[in-house]
Amino acid sequence: MSVFNPIQPEAADAEAKASLDIVHSAFGGTPNLMKMLANSPNVLKGIMSFSKEVSSGEIETSLFEQVALLTSAINNCEYCVAVHFYVGQQAGLSREELISNLQSKASNPRSQAVLNFTREVVENRGKVDLKTVQALREHGLSDKAIIEVLGVIGLYTFLNYAKHLTNPALDFPAVPEFPIKMPV
Repeated sequence: MSVFNPIQPEAADAEAKASLDIVHSAFGGTPNLMKMLANSPNVLKGIMSFSKEVSSGEIETSLFEQVALLTSAINNCEYCVAVHFYVGQQAGLSREELISNLQSKASNPRSQAVLNFTREVVENRGKVDLKTVQALREHGLSDKAIIEVLGVIGLYTFLNYAKHLTNPALDFPAVPEFPIKMPV
């Protein structure tokens, strides 16, 4: 149960309604987590702007979803895992690949390098071995793309924490394979 009330678009004040309209325009609906964030319309607007900019860069949608999924899994956020499992499938990733991604595993070396980086960033609070960064470059990621991956991690770490604080009702299909034991 949440100690926060979701802001329903039809009952929102003008500022919250404007922020929720941005969400609806971007997603074609208004996920429950975003209704919780509408308690602070300026934060919701900022998150939506950041999300739009991070997703408009060099990294492809499927890789974006893999990073968001693993970040959410490590941060133990079943809500965001469900979102990115669903959206990842829409982006062309198989269910089997996404289940592997939950365990920091990928079917191709480039995605594996990015998941290794993601895991290291999240688990070490941003401290990453230079060899991990070099592996990204060896797999064709530019410095711009590496910073974009960091942006995805930061965005979803915030959203994971927001979910933990506000505890919205799950409005995406649950992922029965989660939680999953992370490899050491």
